Amino acid sequence: MSRPTVSVAIPSSGRWTLLGRTLRSALAQADVKLEVVLALDTRNQPPAGLTGLSDRRVRIVRPSGRGLSTARNAAVDAAAGEWIAFLDDDDLWAPTKLSRQLAAASDDVDFVYSGALTVDDALQTAKFAPPPDPEKLAGELLIYNAIPAGASNVLVRTEVVRDYGGFDRQFSHLADWDLWIRLADSTRAVTVPDALVAYVQHGESMLLDGGSVSAEFKRLARKHAKYAAALGSEFDNRALLQWLEGRYAAAG
Repeated sequence: MSRPTVSVAIPSSGRWTLLGRTLRSALAQADVKLEVVLALDTRNQPPAGLTGLSDRRVRIVRPSGRGLSTARNAAVDAAAGEWIAFLDDDDLWAPTKLSRQLAAASDDVDFVYSGALTVDDALQTAKFAPPPDPEKLAGELLIYNAIPAGASNVLVRTEVVRDYGGFDRQFSHLADWDLWIRLADSTRAVTVPDALVAYVQHGESMLLDGGSVSAEFKRLARKHAKYAAALGSEFDNRALLQWLEGRYAAAG
């Protein structure tokens, strides 16, 4: 296969039913030459009949360690595309997601994001989240993880992600937030205003799987204290709690 334009990076810990639906969504992208790099953060083998695995555009990689950030970084390392798009193994894309984001990008743009829908198990829409203005993104990221649908939204130049060191392995829940801060600090973004991503809330959602989000937030605030100071502000812990309450409520 010739070089793809976009590498779709899907980390998965073995939620096979959800993954099959997500793979269909990725492989159904219109008018884009793509590959899917499936980074399996599990020792278990996927079912032989899993939808999409037989597609020649799908490659499986096995991370050298465990954890979401390690799995995403393994996909980044293996990516052959000029651009990389992250997709969690339970979220979904509109068929035009990648083509519209690519169309919005110019030569001086490093990453693109869009609006998103939050949906329930039955894929019924709970709410629409518009994309924040790129000119205001740096300040918004001091308040909450401002890019709707998190990692499943962003299309970014592959070399930019590599130059920035990929996802920081000291974070799990907030690893995408940390990367967006680094990108917003010194690269240019554009948006597509429409909802091109469905952020699926369900009983297996990662935020319901334990871990200390609060501890990660404190680590995030320490790491990017100079970034916040340069903006004449600081990270807002109260806003974080409100944001988490909304996430838990939607997942419950």
